[in-house]
Amino acid sequence: QHSNNNNNNNNIERIVLEFTGSISGIQYDRYGSVWIDGIELLRTTTPEPMGVDGEVISWTVERDVTEYASVLLMGGDGG
Repeated sequence: QHSNNNNNNNNIERIVLEFTGSISGIQYDRYGSVWIDGIELLRTTTPEPMGVDGEVISWTVERDVTEYASVLLMGGDGG
């Protein structure tokens, strides 16, 4: 999501990456990351189990990625 005053890419105030995940069962040290055009925007791990087998654990992370606006707005090559 991004906020923009004038619908002009040069005036973007903020771009926020929102990542939401969920997992059930006993999971330890499951790593994930989000990359665009060779830039790592986010690295994450699963949360520790809460002690109830089968319980679904959900989490959300928000990261300000405004500094990467030029790459995000031009699109990536998928690599």
